[in-house]
Formats: sequence, structure tokens, C-alpha cells
Amino acid sequence: MIEDSIQKSKSKTIQRSIQVPADIWDASKCIPGGRTKFIIESLASAINAYKTELPKLRMEVEELNIQICSMEALRSAKLSRIADLEAEAENDLKEAVMHQQNIEQAIIETSRLLKNFRRNITKSHFLRLEELSGTPACDIEVFIKEMKYRPTEEQIREFFLR
Repeated sequence: MIEDSIQKSKSKTIQRSIQVPADIWDASKCIPGGRTKFIIESLASAINAYKTELPKLRMEVEELNIQICSMEALRSAKLSRIADLEAEAENDLKEAVMHQQNIEQAIIETSRLLKNFRRNITKSHFLRLEELSGTPACDIEVFIKEMKYRPTEEQIREFFLR
């Protein structure tokens, strides 16, 4: 390949002057083929090395681009998962607050029903309290009967929070 470059360059030659330290120029007399051939071959080798390095560098840049895209995709997936987990935690907190509010409402509602109806509380009242508190209606009925329809608000609170 270098020989091809040398052959092609013989058809048109350019003369340039170069500055070389005298001792190096004198020592280069022993180079087979002469100084000019050596300079031409050295330039051709440097050009070939550069040309083979160029595709290698382009390939390395392409690999880096692929790695960057992969890292961005991984980052995006992790950010999405973080957002999902945060939303899930927020939803759990909202549900816990809502459950606590329902328990408080069940406590207030139980006190109100006992005050207004005492022994005349019906099955529908117990079912309403079950919907609010999540406690089975039959357990609520048993609790109220055991307390002889006169539990304190503190006893009602303890019952629903157990």
C-alpha cells in the first residue's frame, strides 16, 4: 500500500524544504533507499495509521452513544419507578387517613345512634356502622348489647380501634 502511494506520487512530485538538525541529517546517510524515500514512506505510514484510527474512533464514539442511550433509558425507567412508588405511598397515606376519618365518623355515629335510639337500633344502623368502620355488624351489635346500650365514647373508640 505504501509502495502504491510512492508510485502514484512519482507522477507528480512536490519539492519542499525541511529543517533538520545537521547531525541527524548526516547520520541518515546510512538509511537504505535514501533519505527522500524514508521521508515519503514515513509520511505514507503516518497517513495510513491516521486513516485506520479514524474508523476506530468513529466506532468508539458510536459505542459511547449507545451506552449513553442505554444509561438514559435506565435513568428514565428508574425515575418512572420512583414516581410510581411515590404515588403508591401517597395513595396508601390517603387511604390510611380516609380509614381513620371513617373510624372517627363511626364513633360519632355510634354515639349519636345510641343517644337517639338506644334499644331501637336496627340492623340497617349496624350495617351503616360496618361500612364506616370495617368492623362486622354482628360484632358491633354484640359490643353494644354487652355495654347495655350505654358505652362511653372512650369505650366506643377503643372498640373500633382494636
